[in-house]
Amino acid sequence: MLPLDVERPLPDVNKTEPPVAVEDAPATRTKFPPTPLLPLPTVNAIKPPRPEELCADPIKMEPELPLVEAPELNETNPLTPLVPAFSERIETYPLLVDSPTPLLIWIAPPLTELDIPAVMVTPPPIPLFPEPTVTKIDPPRPDVADPLPIFSAPLFPELAVPVLKVT
Repeated sequence: MLPLDVERPLPDVNKTEPPVAVEDAPATRTKFPPTPLLPLPTVNAIKPPRPEELCADPIKMEPELPLVEAPELNETNPLTPLVPAFSERIETYPLLVDSPTPLLIWIAPPLTELDIPAVMVTPPPIPLFPEPTVTKIDPPRPDVADPLPIFSAPLFPELAVPVLKVT
């Protein structure tokens, strides 16, 4: 297949205008909300009375101070262990290296043919039974033409206003 001779390949331009004819446009529908059964309540805006002073009093609260100025003296001695301490003292010091790093271990790659593992090729398993053939069967077409659509208008109520049900 040869390359295209144009500098920049572009798809064909497909321009579709919207329908302009009146019969193609959908019908305009206007729906109004239902009228209320009772009149709406009146709106009463009641604001709280304004304070006589322009700003509120500042609130200053001091923290509660303790009744005694000095804390209590703790006169209990620490508990002595039942078993005496070890006779030898063990001291562990930190490493004195600037940046501790792990030991370097270098392992050379295998150089002889004896060290290289053998190549294994594993084919897929052979099926026990042959695969079934693909059969496509379409359902039979009906002997009659398409059925006609049924349009039925909804039943409107006899009264324009529903009856108020009081229990």
